[in-house]
Formats: sequence, structure tokens, C-alpha cells
Amino acid sequence: MSSDVGWTALLTAYSRAQETRRAGSRLVEDPYAAEFIAAYTGEVLDPAGALPDLGPAGDRGSSLLWKIFEFYIPQRTPFFDQAILRAQGICRQIVLLGAGLDTRAFRLELGPETTVFEVDRPTVFAFKDRVLNRLGATSTCSRVEVAADLAAEGLGAALTAAGFDPTRPAVFVAEGLLMYLTDSAADALLSQVSALAAPGSVLLGEHYSRRFTDADASWDLLDDTDRITWRQLTSSWAYGLVGQEPAAVLTRHGWTPGEVTDLAGLGRGAGRAVPPAFGAQGAGKVWLYEGIRTGDSDVPALKGIHHLKIPVEDLDRSLAFYERAFGARRIPEADHVRPGGTLFAYIVRIDGLGTLLELRRHPDRARSHSGFDPITLLVDDRTALAQWAGHLDRAGLAHSPVLTAVRAWVMVVPDPDGTRIRLYTSETHGPELAPDTASPWLDDAADLEPVVESSPACP
Repeated sequence: MSSDVGWTALLTAYSRAQETRRAGSRLVEDPYAAEFIAAYTGEVLDPAGALPDLGPAGDRGSSLLWKIFEFYIPQRTPFFDQAILRAQGICRQIVLLGAGLDTRAFRLELGPETTVFEVDRPTVFAFKDRVLNRLGATSTCSRVEVAADLAAEGLGAALTAAGFDPTRPAVFVAEGLLMYLTDSAADALLSQVSALAAPGSVLLGEHYSRRFTDADASWDLLDDTDRITWRQLTSSWAYGLVGQEPAAVLTRHGWTPGEVTDLAGLGRGAGRAVPPAFGAQGAGKVWLYEGIRTGDSDVPALKGIHHLKIPVEDLDRSLAFYERAFGARRIPEADHVRPGGTLFAYIVRIDGLGTLLELRRHPDRARSHSGFDPITLLVDDRTALAQWAGHLDRAGLAHSPVLTAVRAWVMVVPDPDGTRIRLYTSETHGPELAPDTASPWLDDAADLEPVVESSPACP
């Protein structure tokens, strides 16, 4: 394939084109992606037929290797799309680093007050513009092309010369980029981005938890062509930031970690079969993550959360509940006693909570909190929620069914006073799953309808 366009940019467009043509629920709608493939191959598109073959990419299912990328690109694209759209209330500048054949300036409703700065090589822009101009494509926002070498210094100068305002917040998108840079080059690029980021800015990134191996691609099942392609692809990766936790990378560069997920979790959430390269036991993770730029501040530093507090009507009744439901352990030496000898609070420890929990006797507050959910606890996935449901059933404690939340799944557990403790999965799903907003368990004002009646010991 031609190096003028970039073969990875073409393969990314191919995958988006396939997803756009997919029957049923789609994760990506990119009407321009197939046009790039047709323009590159010189073939005429058949709207009802297969896309032209392009290296390992094909619509006929003959390449086992391509099935990895059929999954990969459509899973990560919505993560970046949704994060960009969420930031639109604050960030009206979007910087696409290594934009390639990205068409977000055309396919997302960004508005004329938003400017998208696409950073890439002039040869990529020449091909891209030729196709878009032939189609008469109109962007939904202001679009600016910025020619720059992302492996070198000078990003800030190139962007500001193109009209980027470093005093205003922006979204910086490093999709499908950092794995092609060395550790030092990736860190240098993020340092340049951080220097341009005003408070309120958002950084979106992607990198790998480990290096990929031939076994990840099911090497023994690949034909010779796929084997050559796999070796070409993996040899092009310098594995920038490989093995580094996203939160550590973000913090090192002055960003507050936001959403952090991985490709396999997104795929399972979307109901897609996860290829062994991402879903097998011991498979590496493709991390996708968000960082928020909070900027310098005169606010004194915090050290974390000392403890959480829940109002209760009956201390012993609530202690019994939290012991049975969550394995809470009372710390007797931390009991809170008034000067007259009245006990008014228990302090308990719950494994995995990360801080202490205070059960404070305050009947009026406890009644007013009924139906409210002040604490949301993290679990891995829907399998973990099923395990929790079994545990709570055996304990005779009320809980909701597994419900679909905005980006994940949730189970609600009411305590004896009606305060709702939520168990929320780190496994996420795509936009095709609508939240269970009609469920009374997700309505703060609704009455509880327990699946299992509470036991007499914990009414």
C-alpha cells in the first residue's frame, strides 16, 4: 500500500466502512470511509455488495487476521466519539493527533462554534481532500489542517500558527497513535500537549498493556499472507507507554484520570464476540482512557477520603446488615460515644471500599435519605454482579435485578433505612443499550420493590 496515505489509515477506514454497512445495530456511522477505499483501489463501490479487498482487509471473511481488526476499530471509535461530544459544553477546540482519514469534522454534530484541528502529513491531507471535495462533503464545524511531525518538537508552534488558542480548553485525541511512538517520543508528545492544555481540557488516549505476540493472532491458523501482514504490522509498533497504567501516565503529565476502560470490556458490553487476541486468558489489554486538565490552583492539596458517613436509625440493626451484606467489620476502639456515655456511631471497615465507613445514628436524616444512593461500589462485570446476587439471596437481603445504567450495569442494595448502595461494573456497554430509566430502583423518589424480602434480623 502507498506510504503517501498510510496503510494503517486505510485499514482503519476499511474497518469503519464495514461497520457502517453492518446489518442491525452499528457502533460507527461513517459514510465517507468506503469512499476512501474506493478512491484508493480505483474500484466502483457496489452499495449492496462487498467492499474491494485491500491487503488483509476484505468483506468475504477469508482473512482470520482481519477479524481482529474488524472488532478492534469499531469498538474504540465510539469511546472517542462519545468523549468528544461530552466535552462540547466546555471544549470548542478539538485536536486530532495523527488524524489520518478521520471524518469526525463531518460525521459528528459539532456546530460552527467548534474548530477541529487535524494534525498529519501533507500527503494524507491531499488524498483525503481530493475524495471529500469530489463528494461535496460539508463539515459540521470549522476544520483546519495542520501539517506537523508528531515524532518531533514543534506541535505547539504549528497549532498556534493555525489558529489554536492555548488559553481555551480543548480536546486532544491520540487515537491509534501512541503505539507507533517510542516511550520517549510518546512522553515528549504528551508533554507538548500538556503545555498547550488550558484548564478544562480533555486528553483521550490509547495504548497497550503488553506487547502482542504471534500467539495473540492465532499464528498456527493464519495463512502465509496474514502472517506476513501481522509481522509488518507488529514491526511498525514501537509500543509507546506499553505496560504503563493509564492513570499513572495521565498523572505524570498533569492530568486527572477520568474514564479508563479496555477494548475487550467495550466489546462484551456491545454484545460482540471478543477475539482471542483481546479476550483469551492472559490476553493483553488495549487501554482507552480520558484525562481532565485541572490546571494549577491555589487550593491546598487533599490526601484522599478519610471516611464515608451514612445516617441510620438503629445502629445495631444497620451494623448487622452491613456485616452480612458487605462483610463489614466494626472497629470497637473507634466507637463514637458522647460525654454522657451515649453511643452514637460505629466505624466499620469493608474490604475493597478503600476507606472507612461511619454508621451515624440520626433517625431523621436516615428517613430523609430513604431512596437516595450516596455510595456506588465498583465491581468487575456482570458475572460479578451475578455472584453478588447469589450472596445477597443466600443472606436473605433485598436487591434489585441487574440493571442497565448509562455506560455499565448496576445492582441496587437497600439498607434497613432504605439508603441505596449501588454495585456498578467497570465493564461498559455501547450506546445501543438504553438505560433502565423506568425501573423504580433507578428512581430516587420511587418506593423500593425488593426482589428478596429482608430477613427478620435486618428488616
